[in-house]
Amino acid sequence: MQMAVVTTQQACDMLGINVSLDAPPQRLNGPAALKNLTLRRLGTALDGASAALPPFEQQPNYPGELEIKTPLRFPSYSMVLRLIRQMDQVHPLPWTLTAANAAADWSERCGVDYVYRAGDKSGPALRDRAVGLIHINQRSIGVMQGTTVKTRSYIEVVDTCLDNSRMILTMLRDELPPQLRLGADGAEAHLP
Repeated sequence: MQMAVVTTQQACDMLGINVSLDAPPQRLNGPAALKNLTLRRLGTALDGASAALPPFEQQPNYPGELEIKTPLRFPSYSMVLRLIRQMDQVHPLPWTLTAANAAADWSERCGVDYVYRAGDKSGPALRDRAVGLIHINQRSIGVMQGTTVKTRSYIEVVDTCLDNSRMILTMLRDELPPQLRLGADGAEAHLP
């Protein structure tokens, strides 16, 4: 779910929105990183990411296309689904599991429009739709200089990544038993 914050940060950078989102660490390399990874911190980071990226309709000055400079990054909802399924075996999480299933299903059907041009930006263009977060990411790796994505399709995917992550996190918070949400000192428990 923290990857949705990274996805939003990349979108803001591509759009020229000057913001630095407080993304939890991507790699949990040691106890210090794990100690800071709580459900509350993930929720705060997702809320901040949602606030940083204004709705497309409210930004008439967005460009029609965004140039790809680094590979596009997205959450792996299939991995989240596998993790939730494992947790569900120990403690039933029916709504969280439903939300994770919906997100994983969406991640295979969503699409982003790529635009390829030979030569300058005013020349003829070839539009090609990449479907599924994995394919969208793979297409963005090693693209030709000047390859762009249609802003609207890309921002819709980023927004839905945020919505799906927030939905999963909300359900997880609601369904986790108190002993898993609170540590011995009464503070919020850290994710395993």
